[in-house]
Amino acid sequence: MGAFVLDKIGRLATILQAGASRPLGGASFGWLLNAYAVVTVAVLILPILAVVPISLTSSTFLSFPPLGYSLRWFAEYLSSPVWISATIRSFVVGFITACLTLILTVPAVFGLTPNRSAFGGAVFLLFLTPMIVPSIVTAVALFYLFAQASLVATDTGLVIGHTVTSIPVALVILTATLKITTGRSTGLPRPSEPVAGRCCVGSRFRPSRAACSRPSSTPSRS
Repeated sequence: MGAFVLDKIGRLATILQAGASRPLGGASFGWLLNAYAVVTVAVLILPILAVVPISLTSSTFLSFPPLGYSLRWFAEYLSSPVWISATIRSFVVGFITACLTLILTVPAVFGLTPNRSAFGGAVFLLFLTPMIVPSIVTAVALFYLFAQASLVATDTGLVIGHTVTSIPVALVILTATLKITTGRSTGLPRPSEPVAGRCCVGSRFRPSRAACSRPSSTPSRS
């Protein structure tokens, strides 16, 4: 079911791109889709970039634009053992979460991608449940479970919670990537040699013939 939804979304995007690329009144509007993508990315990234000047404020309260610039908050951070230990803990939890997510997701992708049965769709939907269920419901359920197992405010509980919420995101990304590179999820034809070369070990303009070579269907002339 999940692979079916991803396939329909991909086909819809292709149709919209093809429709936008058709000439209308003598002009091509294919650039509208690219402009929309650029605006969407800008809306997501610009608020993050605004954090940089805000962190350099000399005021006690956060404000944008800053009333003055200073490195006082960086000095406070570097001189605080509490912040340093919290940062190290975040990196450790993030690294372990990433490893566990890949260990659990990669075999699931290769096992569920060619499986078009109802059971495979149900398992795929089960993996996507943390993305479908509201976050507050997942948080309350995990808190209740961790309270029973004495895992509240522990590194193990943090790793488990982050892994549960990271699996569906990784599953969608890896499934879409596998579908694009091999066409396994919906039975699409395999990509051409240049695309396969770029996805494997070849460069953008010169794909590797060793990785993409296949026997020719036309007999050679003597």
